Parts: sequence; C-alpha cells; structure tokens
Amino acid sequence: TTFLCAPLRGRWGRMVDRTKEPPKDKRPEPIVADLLREAKRAKVQLAQAAQVPLPEDGDEDLAQAVEPAAAATSATSGAGRGDSVDGLPFADAIQGQWRSTMGECWIYEDSITHRLSYEEPLKGDDSKLHGFLELKEEELREGVLACWVATLHLLAEDENPWYGPSFGEEPEALGQIRVDLLPGRQMQTSIWIAEEDEDWKTPTLFKLRPDDEI
Repeated sequence: TTFLCAPLRGRWGRMVDRTKEPPKDKRPEPIVADLLREAKRAKVQLAQAAQVPLPEDGDEDLAQAVEPAAAATSATSGAGRGDSVDGLPFADAIQGQWRSTMGECWIYEDSITHRLSYEEPLKGDDSKLHGFLELKEEELREGVLACWVATLHLLAEDENPWYGPSFGEEPEALGQIRVDLLPGRQMQTSIWIAEEDEDWKTPTLFKLRPDDEI
C-alpha cells in the first residue's frame, strides 16, 4: 500500500531512499463524572509522557517546547472555538485517521506539547513522516474552513517526535505539508518538497476513516 499523497509518492520515495536512515452543550449533571473523566485522562497522559525521554537537567529545550502549549492549542483551534464542523471545533474535527485512494495518515494532539501533529507511515521502510501543524489563516483558500502547515521530518517507525536539540540531532526535513479542513468533515493535503517545488502540489482528498474500521 502506498501511504504518501497521490501526486508525490514517487518523488518522496527517491528522497527517502537517498537518506537510507532513518453539539448542544451538555454538561454531566454529577460533578463526580467530571472528576472521574479528568482523572482517567490525566492517567493516560501520564503513561504517554513516561515513554518520552527527558532532557538533561537545566536544558531549556523541552521547556521551550511545552511553555507555549496553551497558546499553541488556542492557535490551532481555527479562528475560534466557536467555529465548528459537525458540532466540533476545527482543531478537533481535523483529528483522526484519514485515508484517500492512495494512502492513509493520522492527525492527533501531541500528549507533551498539546500541538496538532501529522504522522504518515512509510510501509516497507520501517519509518514515518512527522510534523507539528501550525494554523495558517493567511493560507485560507475558497471553500477551506481551516488550514495548517507542518514541516515534515523523517523518523524511524518507533522514534519519538523531535522536541529540540537535547533530543538529539534534528531529523532530516523533507519538505512541508499543507492540511485543509473542508465542509462535511473532509480533508485535503498538498506537499511542497524542499529545493524542488516552487508552489504546493495538486491537493489530494482524504476522508475520515470510520471508527469501526480502526
């Protein structure tokens, strides 16, 4: 199965080979329900955080990555939490496992920095593409509800995201991806390859993968 955006799989493949590396607003009536839900969420996030290597004492890289987390979360929410599709804020509606006729990808909130993240597995290469999505209101085009752009790094299949120099050398950046949220909770992506492209490539349409197929 091919897992990169339709128009660019071959070109991305050559670059990878050269590296040889890798609703109505209802609140639960009992307050206890809120507390139990938050406790469960905190427990899951703690387990995820425990899997991430920590920087050396005194190193500010991770702090710099986490410090703007609240601002980053707000900035990736679209033009405001009131903007929604299917009853979901834009930053929530874009999350999930997506597929097109040419492949799949995953968009989720990073458990450490709470930033929107893009991930795409490269089958057969034991590697993946990863990038932190940044809201780009200036990139909005007609018919697009919200737009994000990420720089994509090539990582090993089981490698954690790169949060800064204390986590090692910065992985190779292959280019950028543009993610557009469309009406009807659909998505399209375009790729720009560093040192090769002058503009974004033709978009590829993705649909959200149903929960019963995940």
